[in-house]
Amino acid sequence: MLRKVGTQVAQKAYVFDEFLKLAPKYKSICFICEQRMDHNTQSLGWTFHHKYYDSRELSYRYFDKKKDEFMWKGKDWSFSNPTVNAKAKGIEMRSLYRLEVFRQVRKKKGQFLLMCSTHHQALEKIDRFSPPKVKRLIRAWKMTKTKWKVK
Repeated sequence: MLRKVGTQVAQKAYVFDEFLKLAPKYKSICFICEQRMDHNTQSLGWTFHHKYYDSRELSYRYFDKKKDEFMWKGKDWSFSNPTVNAKAKGIEMRSLYRLEVFRQVRKKKGQFLLMCSTHHQALEKIDRFSPPKVKRLIRAWKMTKTKWKVK
């Protein structure tokens, strides 16, 4: 259930509390680095990564921050979706998108991975490469000698 939260700080706290409620479904750890998620690691930033997108679900591109409106395929859905109704309650677009993702996570746990922002950003960058380039990137990484890899 969405509730009106006044300031941006209060919105972020509310969204993070909702995030903490869902995190135990993923053992409350980053899929990649296994960092535990709690109020002490809130500053790292946390994300539910879509393993795939369901074409019937709302995605990030439908939440236009510039217009501060919600438009989907030319239709204003502001009053037909319970998550979108949050806009009328004074919730900013980024928070609104996160609440929509939480709704999706509740419905389809297997569609998501819990990640800290650092590793989610790294994965998103790698995802832009073709499979042969990813293989070469990993090969180059293995050839690179860094302190933590040297025995």
